[in-house]
Amino acid sequence: MSLMPIHDLLQYYGPLHDDIERCLVGIEIGEDIEYWRRSYLRCLCTFFEARVYLLKLELKTNDHLISHSSLSPEVLDFLGGTEWNVGNNGEIKSRVKIVSPVDELKAVIKILGSIYPKLLWEFDSSRWTRLKEIYKSRNALVHPKKPMDLSITEKEIYEFEKFREDFNSWSASIYAEAWGRPESDS
Repeated sequence: MSLMPIHDLLQYYGPLHDDIERCLVGIEIGEDIEYWRRSYLRCLCTFFEARVYLLKLELKTNDHLISHSSLSPEVLDFLGGTEWNVGNNGEIKSRVKIVSPVDELKAVIKILGSIYPKLLWEFDSSRWTRLKEIYKSRNALVHPKKPMDLSITEKEIYEFEKFREDFNSWSASIYAEAWGRPESDS
């Protein structure tokens, strides 16, 4: 697997960042605020999921961020995203393993933190609580059971933005830890 240059990676998920910013402008203007808040949450989750996916790609590349000799076969299988099943006829088939975005990020953090302790998160921290709240709100939004599931409050937007800032800072620090320089210098 050849790894995209960091510049291309930034362009890959850069438009998602721009979408989030556009939603925040829409919220600030105040017209169709409910629409912009819902759009913001959907864009925010898409941004996180794209970034975590790209981190998994980078981790899959041998010796890019982590030497694969330090990873267990289970971790390598997780990074590959494939699950194997045997059918009734004995045929072996693969399928893409579906992992919740929160659990996927938790695993990526644990993998990175096993080599770079400064990157490990406390999974009972306010940072982690914010992420779980983002996905709780996102799940309610895309699978609404009651009218309130479609509402995103100003306070939630504030908390979600605090997490996004923290996530972006953490994400950028990965390259400083792995290579001694920021992502943009790579």
